[in-house]
Amino acid sequence: MVALKGGKPLPDDAIITESGDVTGNPKPLYGDTNQGEFPNPSNGPGALRAFGNHKGSGLNFLMEMMAGALTGSGCAGTLSEPQRRFCNGMFSMYFSPNAFGHSENSFVSEVKAYVEFLKSSRPTEAGEEVLIPGEKEKQVMAERLKSGLPLAPEAWEDIVKTARDSGMGQSNIDLILQ
Repeated sequence: MVALKGGKPLPDDAIITESGDVTGNPKPLYGDTNQGEFPNPSNGPGALRAFGNHKGSGLNFLMEMMAGALTGSGCAGTLSEPQRRFCNGMFSMYFSPNAFGHSENSFVSEVKAYVEFLKSSRPTEAGEEVLIPGEKEKQVMAERLKSGLPLAPEAWEDIVKTARDSGMGQSNIDLILQ
């Protein structure tokens, strides 16, 4: 929705349209929305593509089976209910290194050694840093705590409109804007 409202754009191949074309335009995911209407991904004929191509689609399939089918929350679509597009099941899996015959210390040492090896790789872009999962998010969080949250003007206008529509007075809205 951020991209739909003029924020950070999606990758060029993030969405698949009803006709099978790939695009970075989020509109096929949400469909047409009227002025002031909240975009709903259940209204669009398109879909998010699995990131990571075949490996990403395999991971996505596994997550649907675990968080959808196994938990009873339901998967994002079935032949009997093809319009059921978004489900929000939760599945967590926890492992103890001891169950695999390793001490916690040996596991931590192996992880640290692998991270060191990975980060010593040559980055795809000269001068960039090789990041492990979660590092980019930590950097972004630190920057946003320091500088604030970037929002496209249209997204901020929607937030203010929702505040007004919910009965928040202008004086309270003005306090937020300071």
